[in-house]
Amino acid sequence: MPIFEYKCDKCGNEFEELVLSSHEEPNCPECGQEKCQRQLSMSWGAAGTKGGTGMAKPKLGGNGSGCGAGGFK
Repeated sequence: MPIFEYKCDKCGNEFEELVLSSHEEPNCPECGQEKCQRQLSMSWGAAGTKGGTGMAKPKLGGNGSGCGAGGFK
């Protein structure tokens, strides 16, 4: 279930909405307008990083395998 950004055609309010289907179009929470435009979001790759690339770095397990404690040697 992705979160999309929308902008209201009537009042210009910008908001985010969790949608269950790509065909679902939410109403504006400010004015109730039914016609809102989905916006192109560029924030998905950089959330939670400090000057990084937006890519998560994998954390390896204690034995360096990266697969957790599987017990294999």
